[in-house]
Amino acid sequence: MLKLNFFGSGYATYNDLPLPGFPRQQAYQILCYLLLSPRRPHLRESLSNLFWSEHPSPTAKKYLRNSLWRLRQSFEGVQAKPDDYLMIEEDYVAFNSTNPYWLDIEIFENTILRYQTIPVANLTPEMVTELEKSVALYTGDLLEGIFEDWCLVERERLSVLHLKSLTRLMAFYDYCRQPEKALAIGEKILQHDNTRETIHLQMMKLYSEINDRDAALRQYRRCKQILNDELSLQPMKETTNFFNKIIRDQYSEAHLGGINLRTEPSSTDSSKTENSPLLVEYALKKLHQLQGVLEDTTAEIHRLENILNQVQVHTKNP
Repeated sequence: MLKLNFFGSGYATYNDLPLPGFPRQQAYQILCYLLLSPRRPHLRESLSNLFWSEHPSPTAKKYLRNSLWRLRQSFEGVQAKPDDYLMIEEDYVAFNSTNPYWLDIEIFENTILRYQTIPVANLTPEMVTELEKSVALYTGDLLEGIFEDWCLVERERLSVLHLKSLTRLMAFYDYCRQPEKALAIGEKILQHDNTRETIHLQMMKLYSEINDRDAALRQYRRCKQILNDELSLQPMKETTNFFNKIIRDQYSEAHLGGINLRTEPSSTDSSKTENSPLLVEYALKKLHQLQGVLEDTTAEIHRLENILNQVQVHTKNP
């Protein structure tokens, strides 16, 4: 059976025999185009104009004939019958999909589109397993190393579909209260696009859920650095507010932990019991005051960081 892998650098085999030179050779790129474009016959003139637009029409058609001949030779070289997979007529060329073949991007896309409208809460474990297997097929961007327009458009479309699928899986594991799995998928998303602030924020929340606030704070700083370096932007207000909330919670717990608000009443010292409400009121009042100072301090730190960033940019670009 013909097996084609389009994700990553790409490779193709027939009955485990590799097709040498795939997909770099021009003949193979015509095969890739036939598989990526809508499954219909393509006029020879359209194909020759697409691949050899810089040449006069007669020359372009000659190059197309030569490439199709080489493509047939490549199939025969691995004991495959070219007519099983290629429909080459006088006026048109098409891929023959009636015979068995395996194509990674086709399985990937069909599976993901089948489940994309199902709410996360309604996904079954079997569906999720199938989705994970399909996402695992994405070993790299489409046909890496080929930069023709017909390839670039499909590359971007499949990349977006891949990231959407990972985001759905992350949401599923978050919904199922499996934060470790959700965090692992979040890291995969950021490996492909580290500027996705919503993913950084979701990971901060997940770290907080498992009481790893240090990791949540590191995630915020990582997000802030990436946004500044890549996009010259600051985090959204929602992200910064959650960062401040984590700091306030840590600060609150640290100070409350140092005050004995539940002094055990003693039969020999009733004054402690009588005064405990005053102690609680005093502690809470001081706590609110300190939280206000902390918020002002955090805001001032952000203001100073912005000033420093502007100074650094001005220094680098006088």
